[in-house]
Amino acid sequence: MSKARTDTVKTDNANLPMKARLRADNLPRGLKVVRVLDAYHGTGAVWREVARRKPGVRFDVVGIDKKAKSTDGFLGDNMKWLPALPLDQFDVIDLDAYGCPFAQLELLFARKFNGMVFVTFNQTVFGCLPNALLQALGFTKAMVRKCPTMFYANGQAKLFGWLANNEVRKVHGFFRQNGVNSRAYFVFTTP
Repeated sequence: MSKARTDTVKTDNANLPMKARLRADNLPRGLKVVRVLDAYHGTGAVWREVARRKPGVRFDVVGIDKKAKSTDGFLGDNMKWLPALPLDQFDVIDLDAYGCPFAQLELLFARKFNGMVFVTFNQTVFGCLPNALLQALGFTKAMVRKCPTMFYANGQAKLFGWLANNEVRKVHGFFRQNGVNSRAYFVFTTP
């Protein structure tokens, strides 16, 4: 029996130290209280670790998760909660997804969220990209259907291209491209 590859398995809080460091080092400056909407909250481990690293800052974290892993937040699909929540009450939105949180990003831009966005982007083997992302970049469904692997290649570059089309001029974070595997943990401030 062969051992499963750890870089393709969905794991809650994978690379926790790196995620916490990215958030702790790139918080909005000068705030004593940071209001966070954590759209993939899980048990809240990431923001607990950030709070441990920033003892002089209070974090008011509202979480959303499909499974009841903690008691602080909303239970359910974040795409059902994000359209209804008052996003202007948050300084930070955290999209620590297993794959590509394109629909969530699209919604934040449509709602004109003004603040910091932390993103986890994972694409493994020949992982699909959201069709809506490819269409936003000008690729039709028919094109993708003919040769999906060609259009799923370079997912990070495609996502960053789309962000640039939405006036995001700078992203900061940790990026890894290993053959067909792509992982990015990054932050940007909305335009």
